[in-house]
Amino acid sequence: MNDKIILDIDIETESLTDNKEDALNPHKNRITVIGVKSETSEVQIYRDLEVFKREVWDDSNFIFSGHNLKWDFKQLTHHLGSLPANGYAAYADDTRLMAYVSTDKIGPAWLTIYEERRKALNAELPPGVNHREAGLHSLKTLAPFFLGIDCFWEDPTNHDNDEYLTKDVVYTQQLRLMFSEKLKDMGQYDFYRDKAMPWARTLLQAEVTGIHFDSELLTKMETELRETERGLKFEIHDQWHEAFKAYEEKQLKELQDKYQEMFEKAYAKPAKKEKNIEALQSKYKALYQKAAASAVTEFNLDSPTQMKWLLRDYLKFDIRTFEGDESTGVEVLERLAKSEPQIKTLLEYRETSKILTGFLPTYREECYQGKMYSTFNFDGTRTGRVNSVRPNLQQTPKKLKPLFRAAPGKKLATYDLGAIEPVVLAYFSQDKALCDLIFKGQSFHSVNTITMFSQFMRPDITEPEVKNEYPVLRFIAKTVGLSCLYSSGWRRVQAETTAQGLHLTEKQCKNIVYSLRDHYAGVWQFKQELDKELESGAVLFNLFGRPFKIDDPDDVYMKGLNRLIQGSASDLCQQAATDIAKIPGCIPVGFIHDSVLTEIDAERSKELCEKIEHEFTKFELPVGDRNLPLTVEGGAADVWE
Repeated sequence: MNDKIILDIDIETESLTDNKEDALNPHKNRITVIGVKSETSEVQIYRDLEVFKREVWDDSNFIFSGHNLKWDFKQLTHHLGSLPANGYAAYADDTRLMAYVSTDKIGPAWLTIYEERRKALNAELPPGVNHREAGLHSLKTLAPFFLGIDCFWEDPTNHDNDEYLTKDVVYTQQLRLMFSEKLKDMGQYDFYRDKAMPWARTLLQAEVTGIHFDSELLTKMETELRETERGLKFEIHDQWHEAFKAYEEKQLKELQDKYQEMFEKAYAKPAKKEKNIEALQSKYKALYQKAAASAVTEFNLDSPTQMKWLLRDYLKFDIRTFEGDESTGVEVLERLAKSEPQIKTLLEYRETSKILTGFLPTYREECYQGKMYSTFNFDGTRTGRVNSVRPNLQQTPKKLKPLFRAAPGKKLATYDLGAIEPVVLAYFSQDKALCDLIFKGQSFHSVNTITMFSQFMRPDITEPEVKNEYPVLRFIAKTVGLSCLYSSGWRRVQAETTAQGLHLTEKQCKNIVYSLRDHYAGVWQFKQELDKELESGAVLFNLFGRPFKIDDPDDVYMKGLNRLIQGSASDLCQQAATDIAKIPGCIPVGFIHDSVLTEIDAERSKELCEKIEHEFTKFELPVGDRNLPLTVEGGAADVWE
């Protein structure tokens, strides 16, 4: 592609609905103007999409660069009806990714000043018109900080004008040239070019491809869930009818007291003539009865105030979180549910209600012609783990996954790297105990359960027996084990054990943390050495060469090892997905934490699944003269499983 001409590009869109946010949605917007510029030409403005397609998009001489170009590329692909002449390879450079990869960041103090000035300028603008918020990797902050231009060059009343678009394109090009040299000088360009951009192209392909979505099943599921919700609500009212009656009486009593107080105040006021106490009482009684007819409402299961009265005041439950705050949230309810079966019904009701009010309307809104097009970004988290928005597939409840289906003649293959973080941790630390358990094929979480909670277990327990005999202790070990090695202390252990109904002292929790760190002494020594390097301001590189630096030394203890290990595990998954995308018949279409959802040809399902498994497990992580084994779990089905 070295002989291709790179064009810096920017587009503007407008919503086709009353919702301004739909300007970001290619299915609900239109492109109003496109600006392009080569390094040797002036900015060319296009307002006719067909002319742009003919002169630029379909010309194999061109590849493209932009700021958050993945978004522009998706808009153009949708509205022009095709990929550019050079396919996904035409997504050549992205200044937002350059800024994300670079460890030379805009400081928080500068961003604070920027935001204060933005708010001051907005205060002088007409209602509904404003300079938009801009974050750490926004063109609106990067260009002023690194190029020295004025922060607010756009006309906030009209983004669809040639002058504004021209500046966006010119500044994007200048940032690309500046960041290219900066990344090379810092030894970070190779990661950007050879890893970050190919990974971004894989995410772009997933966004453009989309996942088939079963709208008919959604309608059927919604009907069933509403029936379930009604049944659960009836069950709750049946089990707590005395409590709800008491709450109604409480409301009436409070209302009665209010009007009694009003009567007494009225009677106490000086009067020119003798008061008729019976008439006055009759007046306030009538007012009370009128108010009571509408003021007393049905108990609201979604009201935190009313739920506090029910759980704390009426049922006398302890609704304090570990931090001592009163709450009716999931943390408290799950703890109570372990000993109170009635709370399980409430939790099920809340989950069902959340699906009906949160997930299903969002899915219906985001579905377009039988497909769901989520947005995936690996620059949305500090470690590089891919996140998902509009909709967020990573939060999809298990019972809703069958809504996502394979296309005709296809299967959906879901594969997840098993216990990848302990493997990466073993590679970096070379800790003998950790490496040994991985080589033996033992469960990291089961071994940790014995290490942390031996005093609560029978003395002859073996690692394979832990999962069945001590599921609660294993759950706690799985929840806090890695975090204790990363940085968490005894308070985290106490919070999780308390949530599971195990009440331990501070000393007991500290001993649990110490026993784990002593067991993996090599890990803890590696963490201390890593922390020292990061505290000195050093730039370090993860398993795939991703540079990272922690600017505030006070953050190192909590974030250093976590960023190295989670970032490496995430990058390993992303590299596997990018290699899977090169296999004919495979298109990754979803990224959920450390798992990848791939659309594959149904007739070649077995063969392609074997190839996918190979791509996940082919990486070499040497310890001595052996490589740590990688394991992958998953399979293919007609729906997302």
